[in-house]
Amino acid sequence: MTNIPVDWKVFESKFSQNPRAAFEGLVTTLFCHEMGLSHGIFRYFNQPYIETQPVMAPDGLLTGFQAKYYDASTRISSKEADFKNAIADAKQKYAGISRIIFYINKEMSVSKRPHTQKPIYQENIETHGESLGITVEWRGPSHIEQILLALPTVRDLYFNPMPGLSQWVEQIQNRSDSIRSNIQSEIPCQGERIKIYYDMQKLDVLWESEKAVCIIYGDAGTGKSGVVKDLISRRQEQGDEFACFLFSSTDLDVEEESLFLRKYGNYQLEDLFTLYSQEKRKVCVIESAEKFSALNSPQVFAALVHKFIDHGWKMIFTIRTVYKDSFCNILLKDIAYDEFRVESIADEVLEALSEQYHFPLPQNQNLRSLLRDLFYLKLYLKLDPAGLDLVSSEELFLQQVWKEVICDSHRRAENLPVRREEMVTHIVFSMLQR
Repeated sequence: MTNIPVDWKVFESKFSQNPRAAFEGLVTTLFCHEMGLSHGIFRYFNQPYIETQPVMAPDGLLTGFQAKYYDASTRISSKEADFKNAIADAKQKYAGISRIIFYINKEMSVSKRPHTQKPIYQENIETHGESLGITVEWRGPSHIEQILLALPTVRDLYFNPMPGLSQWVEQIQNRSDSIRSNIQSEIPCQGERIKIYYDMQKLDVLWESEKAVCIIYGDAGTGKSGVVKDLISRRQEQGDEFACFLFSSTDLDVEEESLFLRKYGNYQLEDLFTLYSQEKRKVCVIESAEKFSALNSPQVFAALVHKFIDHGWKMIFTIRTVYKDSFCNILLKDIAYDEFRVESIADEVLEALSEQYHFPLPQNQNLRSLLRDLFYLKLYLKLDPAGLDLVSSEELFLQQVWKEVICDSHRRAENLPVRREEMVTHIVFSMLQR
């Protein structure tokens, strides 16, 4: 993992009360990883001679293992008899066992004898095993450190003195979940909820596509984000297992790549890639990709996107139609991608919803046309038009559009709502004067 060395002094400090038990836990995880046992190994209380029941290794040898943790003052050469006894006792206890792997936390000293590297005690232990039909293998610190490169969470747990990787990922997931929960794929209406259904079978095909990118596009307010939310929920409900993160396009607007995700902890994007390297399906959703053209650091945005793609993540972008071609030409040159267009609802669908949920439609055709976009339909239904006459409901709707769209009152930085209102008013009066 980036910037986290396997420092045995950190291990000793973190588990100073019982480093031997911690080392046994670490070794059990490493052995399971080496043997491809994702569900662990059965063991008995006070399992004798080896740490767990022996297992059949991929190469066909019935294999057991032992964790041997020694403090700085203990010489491995002084433990030769312990190793020999463990081999002999395991041979007698476990029928058919043919290999024992010893995990040790200290390096052996090279032999001082000419033309040989193994110290005499290592040779004696291995020879004793051979005499009993047991192959002896060793996993020292150099082996453990290499194995841990593929197990970032384990390395973080045992060797990281700083706040853990799991908390970092949890904060990123919380950010992702917050974006997802704020996406509304239903419209409240008089105690009920209006749901627009799209061609989910086609979306399933795009989800399963081998193309690295999927573009979900449509006009403003048509419900692009809701489509993505429903797709993710549908796949989860079907039992599809995958890693998934949602980001706003502005989350990727950083001065340099190393700053992306840094606010959640002292880790980098490479750590996230390493953590999820074993996941078969990984999905990253970028919301409102049309903001790409207004970012301060679009080159960094592009570099981060390409890193996700290079590490096997499927990228899903939501973007407004008018920005789609430019975005794809700039960012996705030479990258194959799928597309799904989210259309405004048809007039007959709007009329059917009006009848089913008992709300009146504006007589003004321009206003009625606006309601084909779900954003405006939601604004309209907020007014509870069923309790108003048509004239009042249309006037209130126009006021709501002015407040929410023209002024954009939710974004109040630098008094922007008032400034937008003044600018639009100025433009309108200028046109009237002409």
